[in-house]
Amino acid sequence: MKNFLCEDFLLSNETARRLYHEHAFHQPIYDYHCHL
Repeated sequence: MKNFLCEDFLLSNETARRLYHEHAFHQPIYDYHCHL
């Protein structure tokens, strides 16, 4: 059975998975809505 929240959650096709893992995965996350 596949886990609900796996590493590829919401990545629906091979192109999305490739772009995420090769490029976006290594980028920092900026959250401008954190109420600092």
